[in-house]
Amino acid sequence: MPGRQTARSHEHRSFTFLGYTFRSRKVRARTGKYFFGFNPAVSDEAGKRIRRQIRSWRLHLRGYYGRFYKSELIDVLRGINHYLMRWATQKFKRLRRHRHRAWEKLGEIARQYPCLFAHWQFGVRP
Repeated sequence: MPGRQTARSHEHRSFTFLGYTFRSRKVRARTGKYFFGFNPAVSDEAGKRIRRQIRSWRLHLRGYYGRFYKSELIDVLRGINHYLMRWATQKFKRLRRHRHRAWEKLGEIARQYPCLFAHWQFGVRP
């Protein structure tokens, strides 16, 4: 019938562009209510590349430097905390231009989840 629309099945429900996969996802509005929006997230291919890169670092073999004079390694581990803080300020809008607030939030997370990062287990927490 003319003018009447019928339910169609769509062939593509998602697409990948610049390392992001766009598809329907559950999103929380500012009011706290949930709705479905067409939003991006890291694509499967990009996630695999990231994990492959991290594996290539062979971090499990890096304990070699902490064998003697662990105190010399503390500055390097504090640098990791600094990078985490910088990441948080870029990732979360409420922490932008608020480094002190980002440090506090990172410290709160370190207290709640002390085993989240290996260097936090050694006591090098923000």
